[in-house]
Amino acid sequence: MTEKEYVKYDFGRKCVCVGRVSTTIQSQTAQVRDLEEFANKLGYDEVKPFFTTESGFLEQDDKQGWNLVTDFFESHPDYKVLICPELSRLSRKEHILHSIKDYLIENKIQLIIKDINFFLFNEWGEIPKGNDIIFALYASLADSEMRQKRERFTRSLKDNKQLGYSIGGKELFGYERYYEPKDGKNRSKYRINEKEAEEIKTIYRWYAFGFNDNPKPSTILSVTQECIERGFSEYLHSKRNVNKCLKEQAYCGQKETHNRVKNPDYWNYHKPDAPKYIAGQTFICTYPPIFTGDDAAIFEIVQSKLKQNNTRYSKTGDNLLDKSRKHTNILGKLLKCPECGTYLNAEYRLRIHNERPNLGRQPSYSYRCNYSRGVIHLCGFRRLLGMVMMDSVIWAYCKKAAFQVVNSEANKDVNERIAELDEKITNLTLKIQTYDIDARIKSEDAILRTRTRVLKEPSQIDAVLKEYEEKVAEIEKELDRFKQRKLELENEKDAISQSVSLCKKAFHPEWMKRPRFLGY
Repeated sequence: MTEKEYVKYDFGRKCVCVGRVSTTIQSQTAQVRDLEEFANKLGYDEVKPFFTTESGFLEQDDKQGWNLVTDFFESHPDYKVLICPELSRLSRKEHILHSIKDYLIENKIQLIIKDINFFLFNEWGEIPKGNDIIFALYASLADSEMRQKRERFTRSLKDNKQLGYSIGGKELFGYERYYEPKDGKNRSKYRINEKEAEEIKTIYRWYAFGFNDNPKPSTILSVTQECIERGFSEYLHSKRNVNKCLKEQAYCGQKETHNRVKNPDYWNYHKPDAPKYIAGQTFICTYPPIFTGDDAAIFEIVQSKLKQNNTRYSKTGDNLLDKSRKHTNILGKLLKCPECGTYLNAEYRLRIHNERPNLGRQPSYSYRCNYSRGVIHLCGFRRLLGMVMMDSVIWAYCKKAAFQVVNSEANKDVNERIAELDEKITNLTLKIQTYDIDARIKSEDAILRTRTRVLKEPSQIDAVLKEYEEKVAEIEKELDRFKQRKLELENEKDAISQSVSLCKKAFHPEWMKRPRFLGY
C-alpha cells in the first residue's frame, strides 16, 4: 500500500441532527438535548437540528423532515455528517431506510446512530462489509418491531372492545361514557342513559306497531316528525339518525363493526386522486343491552319491517330489488302471496277479449305474484286476482265499517287530542325559533373553503361547489318542512275544534234512529 491510502477521510466539524416524533403529544426536547450533547462530545462545533412530527410509515416523497434534510445538504456542501438517535427515527419502513442509505453513500455523507454507536463510513472513508450487514439487520428490526407492535395493539384493542372497554368514536345515542380502572389505567366504558333509552324503545314501538292516533303505517319520516313534535332529544330530529337507531345492533348487547377510516393520503397529505376512506379493522364491541327479555322480540320485528319496507330480496339470493311502483292502487303493499309471502304486484295491461274480439283491446287489471312468472317459476301461486273485484270487496267492507268508526270518533273525548296538538305545535315553534339557518350555512361555507383550498382541478372544484349548493338547498328545505308541518297541525286543531259540536249533534242517538240517516 502507498502512504496516500492511509490518509484519514475528513468529514468536517459540522453535522446535521435528525429527530422525529409520531404525535404532537410526544416531546422533542429530550431528543434535541441528547443529540446536541452527543455531537459536542464527538467534536462537532456547528450543529444543525431537524426535528419533525410525522408518521414513520410515510413514503419517501411524503417525508417532509427528510426532504428538508436533503435540501439542506444540497445547499450546504460543507455539512457531511448526519446524526440520529436510532435508525427508526429516519423511517419505520425497510425499503425507505435502504433508499436513505444509498443517498448518503452517493453523496459521501457520514451516518452516525447514537444508540448503537454505529458509523456508516470508517475513518478512511470506506464502508466495511460488516456495516452493510449491521445496517440491513437494524433496518429489518425497525420494520418488524412496528409490525409486532401494531399486531399487539390490535389484539389488545379487540379484547378490550369485546369486554366493553375503550369503544372509540362518537358517543352512541342511548349510552353515556364513564371511566373504570383496568390494568392500572382508566378505561372508558358505556352505561345506559335512561332517558335516551326510553326514547329508543318508544320509536321502536312506533315503527313496529304504529301510532295510537294514526291508522296509517308508520315510516321513518313519520317517526322522525313525531320525535320533533313530542320534543324528544335533538339527535332524533334527523331522519338519518332515526334510521340508524332502528338498525343499531348494539342495543341488543353486541355488534360487529365494519367501519371505514379516513385515508391519510387524501386528508393529511392532500392527494386528490387517493380514495377518501379505506377499510378499517373489524371489531366485536360489547354494550349494556337496552332490549332484554321480552323487549328483544321488538328489535327483530323492526328489522323485519325495515327489510320489508325498504327492500325486497329476490328468491334466488340476497340481491336487492327496486320496490318502486309506477301506479298507486288501494291494496298496494297489503295483499301477500299465500305461498311465498311476497306482496302481490298490480298488473295493468290491455288485452283482447277471447269471446268478444270486436271490442278491441280492453283494460285488464289484476293482482299477481311476480315470482310465479318468468322462465323459472319460483312460486307456484299463478292465479290472477281481478283488481276491480278485489277493490270492490274491500271498498264495500270499508263503507260498512265507516259508520262504526265515525260513531266511535264522534263520542271520543277530543280534549286529549287537542292538548297533544298544542304540545306538538309548541315544540315545532321552539324548533323553528332555534333553527339557526345562518350558522349552518356558515359551517358549510367553512367546509367549502377548506376543501377547495387543496384542490387544483376545475372539475373537482365544480363538484365541490355543486355539493355545497345542494347542502344549502337541503338546509332551507328542512326549515320549510318544519313550517309546513306546523301549519298542518294548526289546521288540524282548528278542524277538530270546529267539528266537535257538529259531530256530536250529527251522531246524537235520536238522529241515528232515523231511517233516512241509515240510508233506507
